[in-house]
Amino acid sequence: MTARGSSPQDAGGVGWGDEEGTRDGSQPSAGGATRALTLPHLPYADAVLAELTLSGLEPDRVDAGVRREPGGPRELYVTTVWSPGHPDLDRAAWPDGLTLSWSHLTGWSTHDGDTVRALADVDALAPPTLIADAVLHLAVHGQGIPWLPPAGGRWEYAADLDAAIDAFTERGADW
Repeated sequence: MTARGSSPQDAGGVGWGDEEGTRDGSQPSAGGATRALTLPHLPYADAVLAELTLSGLEPDRVDAGVRREPGGPRELYVTTVWSPGHPDLDRAAWPDGLTLSWSHLTGWSTHDGDTVRALADVDALAPPTLIADAVLHLAVHGQGIPWLPPAGGRWEYAADLDAAIDAFTERGADW
């Protein structure tokens, strides 16, 4: 593995620009997605990162936080990056590296340079094992061979996270 660390902070830091991230190192437990969290999606990001790591797909960098495009709504996000030349990626399929992104507004997508593709048939809060399965397929086959989810479903704490995101969104300008 060429990843820089085993946690989002070790893997290159989180949050840039007009974003709030996890720079202070706080990492709530997977079951702790409550209304009290400043960044309620961190338990989900941690669970996905743990599953990717268990699958042998440790990324080079993970960013998580809140961002806002000019004139747009604030958005919770997670960005997971495998840099060009990462040993787990097929170099022909991913010459520019692979970026896996999540947003509470748009769900899961992959980025290859300027090309953005949604992960089809995947719930925005899909189980981390399903996300790891998709990344494993993409790392080996690229976008050329369609990935078909082996099973659907939602993360076991999705209902808690939905409630926390709703509360987070209701706070609007206060966050």
